[in-house]
Amino acid sequence: MLSPHSTTNSSANTSSGCFRPTAPRFWTWAAATDSPQIIWPARATTFTASTHRGGGNPGRFFVCDVTTGELLPELRKIPFRTVISMEVIEHLHSPRTFAAFVRSILEANGGGRFILTTPYHGYLKNLSIALAGKADRHYSALWEGGHIKFWSRRTLAILLREAGFRNMAFTGAGRIPYLWRHMVFSAETPAAAEVRACDPAAEP
Repeated sequence: MLSPHSTTNSSANTSSGCFRPTAPRFWTWAAATDSPQIIWPARATTFTASTHRGGGNPGRFFVCDVTTGELLPELRKIPFRTVISMEVIEHLHSPRTFAAFVRSILEANGGGRFILTTPYHGYLKNLSIALAGKADRHYSALWEGGHIKFWSRRTLAILLREAGFRNMAFTGAGRIPYLWRHMVFSAETPAAAEVRACDPAAEP
């Protein structure tokens, strides 16, 4: 999550949603989970107790349970205008709760933009995975703490629209069109969309 005073340089643990600051000007990065008991084994070195109890990057890294509907006390006075979610939503049991939570954070500060990435799935990609005999591996139920949601452009757009976001933009990333490895969505809250409608050059 970015405040107006933050920079945009970051490194990301793209499977767990952990963000680590690479510049001292960052206000904060937060890792999102809807199951506080789940700490993905492959990423356990990032989710260490010292990291979110003040060690590592004290005051700049937090773990937030999105099911509470509330930011941690340390974050509530920061005016977030952009929320960036990188490879997180495919791990969440309740993505609608997450989308509503993000909108509430942005609307509390007059509106803003939600940017999220997730692995891309669509008809041609799903078909190619099946024809290549890779379905069991790709959709493996044996992956501890792995992906539990497989998003298409349509389903992610429906999620954002249901949560009240507007002005959605999509781009595929990696590989060739329609076999993309990832997809990136950008969407705005209604207040930010109204501002942009009046002034297309305005920042939400």
